[in-house]
Amino acid sequence: MKDAFIYIRIEAIEKREDYLIATLRLRKNDVILTSQEGECYGTMSEVYNFSFDKNGEKTNAKLLANLYYHKDHTYAKVEGKSVKVGLDDFGQSIAGKILFVRLRPEGKSVNQGESIGKLESGKWVGDLKTPVSGTIIQVNSKIKGTPSLVNTDPYGEGWLLIIQPSKLDAELKTLTTGPAIKKWMEKEIVERLKK
Repeated sequence: MKDAFIYIRIEAIEKREDYLIATLRLRKNDVILTSQEGECYGTMSEVYNFSFDKNGEKTNAKLLANLYYHKDHTYAKVEGKSVKVGLDDFGQSIAGKILFVRLRPEGKSVNQGESIGKLESGKWVGDLKTPVSGTIIQVNSKIKGTPSLVNTDPYGEGWLLIIQPSKLDAELKTLTTGPAIKKWMEKEIVERLKK
């Protein structure tokens, strides 16, 4: 299948006369937006939306079908030969406003389910567990100065670290992904919010 090209015009919301001509390319699940400003990359994924009551307020969480989820609500996003790890949208939502994140340094080896750091919110302090084993090769320096990125953009700028996996194929089979997310999250909402 050839690349599909769509030309789009994005006009500014403010009263401005300038506009941007960009090319949007779709290739399998990848999206590439190219303009005179440069390129931006993304991945398309089915999204599972969940609504629940948290402290008397209706709250929503989104989980992406193309990610792999650990039972403690961290996710693994396979990117070539490495894995990006973050806290999923449900995890950040039940934690509340995140005030501080301390992660293990680059070069450290971790086993699946071990702590990769600590997270502190207004009502909770706890360990962040790694969904996969391997060596930490990069820590997201942005969240040190702006830990709220974990709340506002858990699957984008709010990721935690990148791991060079050591047992990826075997460990991905132990994580929840795809259509199984729906049943798992329905059970999680009932169990976690009873407490």
